[in-house]
Amino acid sequence: NYNTTVGIGFRIIPAQLTMTRPEDQEVSYTPEGVGLQTPTVNGIMDDPAPEDLYALSYTYRYSPDEVKDEDAWAEIEAESISATETLKNVGYYQITVSMTGMQNGNYNTAQPVSYVLHITSTTQTVVLSSMDGDWKDDEKTITKTLGAEGFTVTGTGSLDPASEMKYEVTEAKPEGVITVKADGAVTMHKAGTA
Repeated sequence: NYNTTVGIGFRIIPAQLTMTRPEDQEVSYTPEGVGLQTPTVNGIMDDPAPEDLYALSYTYRYSPDEVKDEDAWAEIEAESISATETLKNVGYYQITVSMTGMQNGNYNTAQPVSYVLHITSTTQTVVLSSMDGDWKDDEKTITKTLGAEGFTVTGTGSLDPASEMKYEVTEAKPEGVITVKADGAVTMHKAGTA
């Protein structure tokens, strides 16, 4: 009769996490900007997943013109951005998402993923009004009697109400009938249309 003890060594290999690359995006400009996409993380075995298992960090490279290949993107300096910030300039962004702060030895950190965001320009219409309420929006006109006090026409952007407006007389009959200051203040000098 024998007693036998057998020792077996084994090693548990950490699970490899991966991130699914977000789809490239093309969106029109808005004053609020475009938020960052969060990639799907795959390979987490814990159910539920620990809340502080990892963190995601974001960087972006920006070009006003289309960038054709990875080597060209690499020549552009990367900037850090928080997950809650938005991107606002029209152009192309290469956004890279990295996994950081892994707090659990049961998992290996996922490789970074990148996607391209293209923000396109859009048309902003300008809505005009006058402080005295004489502006007729449906006709896009204001009628005043020569000798009346000057008035101010105010333009407000449909997409971005805080947009800076530029005022100028583009056509006047007869010439010099009115002048317009940079703030939209209109002065009438003689009878006519502008």
